[in-house]
Amino acid sequence: MNMCRIQRFSFLLLILVLIAGCAQTGKTTTSGADQDFLTNSYNGLKVSAVSVDGAMKTIASLYTSGKISEDVKAQVITAYDKFKLAYADSTSKLSVYSITPTDATKTAATTAIANVGIQVAAIIALSVVQ
Repeated sequence: MNMCRIQRFSFLLLILVLIAGCAQTGKTTTSGADQDFLTNSYNGLKVSAVSVDGAMKTIASLYTSGKISEDVKAQVITAYDKFKLAYADSTSKLSVYSITPTDATKTAATTAIANVGIQVAAIIALSVVQ
């Protein structure tokens, strides 16, 4: 495994650890929602967005230099579309949880955030495969 792939793999693991850290508990809002959970979740989503932005820039550079095929480019576009949908779904579910804080809405938000992490991993993996 060359050094570039090792760095990308390490970056991927770091991102997954950061996203997984979203499910902490603590202070509550006036609606009864767990404020630490909300803060950590939104911070995790910000990390995800920055990670995807970096990965997409890397992939674009690889494509421009001819190191990514049209097939991989199509896979990247599909993965990015899935990421955008997962991201929107997670912010929507966090909003619902903040207004209606129940175990069910918190679980739905946590599941949606985990899906964002999966989509981030898929995009980063496409930049490592090369």
